[in-house]
Formats: sequence, C-alpha cells, structure tokens
Amino acid sequence: MTSLKCETCSKSCIFKSRPKEDEIFGSPCDLCQRPICKLCAEITTTEAHAVSLARRSLLFFCPDCKLSLNDHMKDLPNYRILLEKYEKTKKESAIKDKSLETLENKCSEITQELRIEINKLITDNEAKAIHIKRLNRKTQDFENSAIDAEQELYTEINNQKAEILQLAQNISDLIDTNLDLTAQLSCRFNRDQQEYVN
Repeated sequence: MTSLKCETCSKSCIFKSRPKEDEIFGSPCDLCQRPICKLCAEITTTEAHAVSLARRSLLFFCPDCKLSLNDHMKDLPNYRILLEKYEKTKKESAIKDKSLETLENKCSEITQELRIEINKLITDNEAKAIHIKRLNRKTQDFENSAIDAEQELYTEINNQKAEILQLAQNISDLIDTNLDLTAQLSCRFNRDQQEYVN
C-alpha cells in the first residue's frame, strides 16, 4: 500500500486493490510516472482494481498521456505503412547487400586472375625481351663481322687492282722499251745493210 498525491487535483490517494470508502485509488501513470487519482484518470472501480493487481491486465494513463496516445493512435496506420516500407526496404537492402557482396567477391576473383595473367605476361615479355636482346647482339656482331669482312675484301680488291695496274704499266713500259730497241735495231740493221751494199 502506497500513499500518493494526485498531481492534477492535489488530492491524497492510495495505491491498493480495494480502497475503503473514504479512500481514493491512485497510481503513477505508466508513461510519465506522475501520480494520478482515479477520478482525474476517469476510470471505474473495476479498472482501478485491474491496475492494482500484481499481474496487471490494464495500463494506467494520466489525462495528458491519454490525449497524446489518442493522437498517436490516429497516426498508427501511417506508422504501420512506414514500418512496412521500412521492412520492405530492409529486405531489399539485405538482398542488394548480398548481391553486392557476391559481385565484390566476383570482382575480387577477376582482379586476382587478371593480376596473375598480367604478371605472367610481364614475365613472358621480360624473357622475350632478353631473347630479343641476345638476338640483336648476335645480329649486330654478325653485321659488324660482315662489315669488317667486306672492308677487308674491298681493301684486298683495291690492293690487287693497284698491283694489276702497276703490272700493266710495267708491261706497257716494257713493250715500249722493246719497241724502241726493235726500232733501233731495225735502223742499225738497215744502215749496216746499206753500208754493205755500197
């Protein structure tokens, strides 16, 4: 049993299941916790008894909270619609999140596969680049050797050409000398022959 003072009418009231005739039932409001008497709460004796039970089957509200609840009850259908929309959105979000997670996992797998392929291509290209560099070096060496051989051959040909020209000049000089000697011998022979005849 608890003595209370109604915050609406300031009358003394008591919280018990069966008040006496000179006692007024009162209880704290289940929302704002302010003590309110049965008269201000506008409840019957039966309702007051139900509120006072250990396992109460009825909630107790002050007039202000009751008005507020009535206003909220008017908006309850709207709240229900909003709640349904929220639940629907929540489910859709869960589905989208699951789809997004699946997509992210797939993208991660593709990215990993691409990374492996790219690394493989890089390795292959590096190996090819090394092979090409070796081939280029061999080709360059071969070209250098060919150039050197060509230069040597050209020099040898020029040397031989010079020798042939010199030999030809020597032969020409020798022929000229022989012709001069032949002419001199012929003149001398003719002169001697003439002297002999005379």
